[in-house]
Amino acid sequence: MRLHLFLTLTLLLPYASAQIAQPVSVLMAQPALQGFKLEGNTLSNGSATLTLERKGDLLKAATVKLAASDTVQMGKLLNALTGYNFAEPLVNFLKQNNTPLEAATAVKPLSVNAEEYTLSFYKQKDVLNLSVSLTQIPESSFRKLNPSLIKGRVDAPIAIRVYSDFQCPYCQKLESEFLLAYARKLPKDVRLEFHHVPLEQIHPNARPSAEASECAAEQKKFWEYHEALFVDRSWMPSKDPSGIFNELAKKVKLNTRQFSACFSSRKYKSVVDAALEAAGRLGIRGTPTVYVGGYKLGNAYDPAAYERLYKLLR
Repeated sequence: MRLHLFLTLTLLLPYASAQIAQPVSVLMAQPALQGFKLEGNTLSNGSATLTLERKGDLLKAATVKLAASDTVQMGKLLNALTGYNFAEPLVNFLKQNNTPLEAATAVKPLSVNAEEYTLSFYKQKDVLNLSVSLTQIPESSFRKLNPSLIKGRVDAPIAIRVYSDFQCPYCQKLESEFLLAYARKLPKDVRLEFHHVPLEQIHPNARPSAEASECAAEQKKFWEYHEALFVDRSWMPSKDPSGIFNELAKKVKLNTRQFSACFSSRKYKSVVDAALEAAGRLGIRGTPTVYVGGYKLGNAYDPAAYERLYKLLR
């Protein structure tokens, strides 16, 4: 059984564009790879070797082999592969976990969850082997949704799962600048799912807006109401947004009497509770968080990032 540890990453800053799920040619253009020669799926500069796993023209995963003492080059290569500045936290992690690292093997590596990546380590004498891959969460780990919260074919094999909070300004930015338009032209094998993560501690109307949207879903109008909540933000500062929610219900042509009774009774409180619990089990701490299939997106605003993950999944 593999060891599972979490790498604590504080003040992480983007380093460059991530190379996993990019064409191998993009990786080769990275400054950290200057001096490396490519032969087949192996890159080497004499002191470090990278073995590449491909899916078509895309880099799916990579294994780095180099002297365990060469932490500078190790950090540069990891930064280039992931797009994050992992160098300093990586060195600290290896120092703090030397004993489990010494016990790790190729069969039972030391496995670390770091952002959307899985990093796996083991040593052979003084040589460190580091594997980098996108973490892929099994489909069974995701909560099944009411079909009304799904855009596109409900049985489409690839799911875009958006974990969102109606009051979150970053969620509103993602929706208004990208997803609302993107959802209108989904590929036939892709569906879009909306998962509630109301951050009640900082957004007092996030929970009631989520419950209101479920009342709209009851009338098969979730997506219309979802768009209305992200476009009309007048409900956000209100101490009692129920009147505005009723007006939005009228605007999207809901049965307002049914909607009002549903919302005031908190009929879907348990549904939102279940959504929050499911997000917690996945370790989701902020919004928006987006998964394509089982892969977490590093940049949910980049249409090309979605397309590349489709290629890995198809």
